[in-house]
Amino acid sequence: MVFKASEEKAIEIALALRNLFTSASFNDVVELDAQYRAIRMLYNSTRSKWLTALVAVSSALISYRLSGFGEDYWVEVASFFSGRRIGGVSELIEEYKCFLENFSKYNRVGVKVKEARLEKFLRSSVAAELCKDPCVYAANQGSLVKELAHLMKQNAVDKTIAFAGKMYYYAASMMCPKASPDPGVSMPIDGRIAYVTLVSGLVKPINNDVPLLRRRALILGKYKGVAVNAWRRVSEISRVPCIIIDTVVWLLVRVFKSSRDLSEAVSMLRGVVNEEIALKLVKVAESLNLVPQ
Repeated sequence: MVFKASEEKAIEIALALRNLFTSASFNDVVELDAQYRAIRMLYNSTRSKWLTALVAVSSALISYRLSGFGEDYWVEVASFFSGRRIGGVSELIEEYKCFLENFSKYNRVGVKVKEARLEKFLRSSVAAELCKDPCVYAANQGSLVKELAHLMKQNAVDKTIAFAGKMYYYAASMMCPKASPDPGVSMPIDGRIAYVTLVSGLVKPINNDVPLLRRRALILGKYKGVAVNAWRRVSEISRVPCIIIDTVVWLLVRVFKSSRDLSEAVSMLRGVVNEEIALKLVKVAESLNLVPQ
């Protein structure tokens, strides 16, 4: 099977995003993300910049094969570490192991592998640098992503690596005066993004006879690069970093999956943003083919 990105659809999505951000700031959207609010809860509780930065990156690196919604996992993480007073990296490693083995409901698969992954990062020079200066990558999360990819022997576009860049930005945006989302960080291609990539028509298979689940599996695997480049093109046209696009898509998927019709979805959006932004978010949802017909 061969997949091809649609320039026409990339332009359509990009224009809807560009229109949205004539009325909303990036922060207006980021603050709607439960994952952002979880990181904020951790920082407000501990007032520790180094701890917040390291927890944001560490938890992203093991955020896979979860047994629940990602946002529930992040609330769980933030709640646990908000109640701890941790004096250094060695203590943090032990607390993480305690969390995974005894407290987490949503991150129970492959715990030993994930603990090894955590320790590899937390004992690295990258973590030491963040511990010393939590704002070092505040305007350049792409450099952090590259260093993490090298350290973990992965690709910079792999989901957990790109996602670590996003979650670090969330932490930096509340702690660092010069924080800004880096256009160099790719879209984290998880199951949800793969689904939207396909149903929106942003990436199309040459052979439409293959079931959606199979197509999604291929986008998550062999053809992930096609999806990454397609979203990068949307970002280029719209001038909205993928870090922020991912947040918009997350919000819209949750809203339209949990609503019965367009009216209910609009009502849900009006509950968290003003009328103008709500209607522009609906236009983005329409460009993504998320609005029920």
